[in-house]
Amino acid sequence: MTGEDAEVLDLTGVVLAGGEGRRMGGPKALLPGPDGRPLIAVALDALRAAGAREVLVAARDAAPFAALEPRVEVVLDRGPDAGPGAALGPVAGLEAVLRRIRTDWALVVACDMPRLDPALLRRLALAALASPGRLAVVPRAGGRLEPLHAAYHRGALPLVTAALDAGRQRLGDLVAALDPLVLDLPPGPSFDNWNRPEDRAR
Repeated sequence: MTGEDAEVLDLTGVVLAGGEGRRMGGPKALLPGPDGRPLIAVALDALRAAGAREVLVAARDAAPFAALEPRVEVVLDRGPDAGPGAALGPVAGLEAVLRRIRTDWALVVACDMPRLDPALLRRLALAALASPGRLAVVPRAGGRLEPLHAAYHRGALPLVTAALDAGRQRLGDLVAALDPLVLDLPPGPSFDNWNRPEDRAR
């Protein structure tokens, strides 16, 4: 599947790229992936190929992504100096994009996933679009939920903001509160991520 032959779907593709990548020695989004492209480009291209109507990046700083071609909008999440309830991490990025999107659904991936499968992402997107009343659709691969490879409805925004305001920053806890539709899928490379330098050698 390529971006040219995938029917455009009425949802927004989002790459969460706000982490500091301490275990990798720096931000991961611009690391070269298996084919030499930056990981952020791998993720954006996979979302486009899956049929996302628009793609966005959620981050703490837009500057590292200014040279991306084609250009992409960067949505800034809550920073460390945002006052009470300030948070870092994926929940803050999710809040920022749910405030911004014009579609009902956001198809969300992390910036450190080097082998995203557009066909699998499209399957997830179609499940979300066919699930009225749901706030999230999350795959479970090999018995493990994958909330950074999932779809979130903009109606989840009040719960996301309430969690951050209360200092609850764990994405797993938020997902449980959203009572997601869970898709059981076999493990596969689309769920791989790079957390440590040794992951790049796998």
